[in-house]
Amino acid sequence: DAGARPEAWENRKPGYNYLVAPGVDEERYAMKARTFDPPTDEEIAQVLAHAPRPPADPITAAAAGEAYANRARY
Repeated sequence: DAGARPEAWENRKPGYNYLVAPGVDEERYAMKARTFDPPTDEEIAQVLAHAPRPPADPITAAAAGEAYANRARY
């Protein structure tokens, strides 16, 4: 894990993060990364307004049942 301990950072290291994911070389896990400027609600809404929303196929919709049929649509 290259020494990353977010549970010890608490709020003393705002914006610190690390990534462990398939396709990322283990040597890159320990690269410094920081995020300071999260998107605003307006920016999120703009992105979501243009995001593709393909409908679920009939089998998936039937398996999800009422939760899918009565979901919130934005």
